[in-house]
Amino acid sequence: VDVYFSHDFPMKSLTSVSSEYDGYKNMRQQTEKTMYSFSAGARFGYNLSYKWNLHTGFNYSQINEKFTYNEGNIIQVTYIINSNGDTIGSYSTTGTRYKTTINRYRSIDIPLVVGYELGNGRLHANINAGAIINVYSWQNGDVLDTAGNPVSITTGKGSSPYQFKTNAGVGFMGAISIYYKLNDRLHLLAEP
Repeated sequence: VDVYFSHDFPMKSLTSVSSEYDGYKNMRQQTEKTMYSFSAGARFGYNLSYKWNLHTGFNYSQINEKFTYNEGNIIQVTYIINSNGDTIGSYSTTGTRYKTTINRYRSIDIPLVVGYELGNGRLHANINAGAIINVYSWQNGDVLDTAGNPVSITTGKGSSPYQFKTNAGVGFMGAISIYYKLNDRLHLLAEP
């Protein structure tokens, strides 16, 4: 049994289907910035033989990004009023108003992975490959629509064309892990 928590480095790439959408792609890239993201879960293993094993469990992932949209310039006028209620002056302050939202893309996945172990003595390597089944995904936040206006992408609030992930899907994974056996009960593990 493994229980884990990891810091994730999501990589996002937007592409234009044609050059007429390059402006929209650039607007999206300027308003969306990746933030701290993470995964957590538990993995259960079963040894089929000395070298072969199966793993399953669950994985929760959350990708965070900051959406910042310039809503435009504002002018605030402040009036100075004396004790009689008469206006005796005024001044104005100008500034820029921003809409800032933390977008969160979440998913729950079940991995089904087969592994093969190499090595003997203290140093071992595992090669793992298999499928990851997405059982549920949801999101909340804002992105720009094609007109350059903020639009909600929150799951359950209408039908958004900006769905990050469908609720059912299958992905494939591969991993290599290396561990060093310190003693019978303690191992150092590295698994990218």
